Amino acid sequence: MSRPLDSSIENRPGSRYGLALASAFVLTVAGAVWSIRTQKAALKTEQRQQIAQMAALRDQEKRSSQEENRNSQHAVSLLIRAFLAERQISYSALAETQATYAGKEMQSTARITRTPSAMAISYVKGDKQGLTAGYNQRWMWRQQNGAPMEAYAELTDEPASVLARRLTLMLDNYSVSRVSSGKVGGRAVEVLEIKPLRAIDGANGPGKNLSVDAETGLALETETFDHQWKRMMKSSLSQINFAPHITPATFASPGAMSAAAKRKPWMARDMGSDRVDVARETGWQPPTPKYLPPGFAFDGVGVHHCTQPGADVSGAQGGAVASMARYTDGLNTLSVFAMAEPKGSSAAPEQVCDFGPGTLISKRDHGGFVIAVADLPEVTLRRVVDSTSLQKAAR
Repeated sequence: MSRPLDSSIENRPGSRYGLALASAFVLTVAGAVWSIRTQKAALKTEQRQQIAQMAALRDQEKRSSQEENRNSQHAVSLLIRAFLAERQISYSALAETQATYAGKEMQSTARITRTPSAMAISYVKGDKQGLTAGYNQRWMWRQQNGAPMEAYAELTDEPASVLARRLTLMLDNYSVSRVSSGKVGGRAVEVLEIKPLRAIDGANGPGKNLSVDAETGLALETETFDHQWKRMMKSSLSQINFAPHITPATFASPGAMSAAAKRKPWMARDMGSDRVDVARETGWQPPTPKYLPPGFAFDGVGVHHCTQPGADVSGAQGGAVASMARYTDGLNTLSVFAMAEPKGSSAAPEQVCDFGPGTLISKRDHGGFVIAVADLPEVTLRRVVDSTSLQKAAR
């Protein structure tokens, strides 16, 4: 009888069955090794792709950042150019303006002539028709329908350092971006948008859009927005002449304005930083709020004549002379007044009212009134007023 095959013989190395098992094992191990290597290679390929994608994203971000920086620098350069053009270029033009003042829509057409040191505006159509106004050196003037000229305000000289400080404040507190290009009156322009860098509760503005002439830098169109980002004014220039015909009659002379101021005292006088003289003339120290909105800094002091109907500027019959301190963030202006309570006044102790593209808030304090005016939310302006205490001038 034959014996069953010994399985140990069949499994011995060298037997056909053993060789088959060994080959299968080798193939299995080789396959596993190949699979691992393939997976590692695929993983390395994926990692290389991810690294390449990240590098591409970083390059794109860098290029975008560089492009953004170039655009920002270009926008700031345009703003500075427009800022300087208003103080360096002589021109005449027709100005069309639509504005909202104290909730009322107003439109006007005026002829304007301007040099670096003087300006004259003659309203020929619309709400202000018949009014002429302007400034020459240190005086602002106005004249209504041929009536005697009035010296409206006396200004201090604005040295380059003051103008530079205001522009620096604006760039610290507002972003400037180029948003488009186009044409105004057939002239090529680049449009700048000026918006706040930081938000004040209840405010999205104020701000401006400027259409800057590509050739001269002059702002040919200006849109002004209030703190709620409602457009309050749009003004555009046309029929521009950069070589205007100017005669001695184009601007009211400083001598004529000085004489006019003697007939009827000016409404306002800017006095730079001379707090002592302001206190001496008004009887009140220029107000110094303990709270100012973010970005605002001291800009100057002055004297204002505040009158009621039938009152004279001396304070009799309900008139008063106010001490004023002015603060700015480069674009927005906050004016805080201190004045004696007008005689016979029936005004409420505190009041809030619209004041053109802004707000006016007042309160009684130490026998007088604190009045604050700015294009700010009511709650912010109230905080300014509440932080202000009046001080009478030392006798």
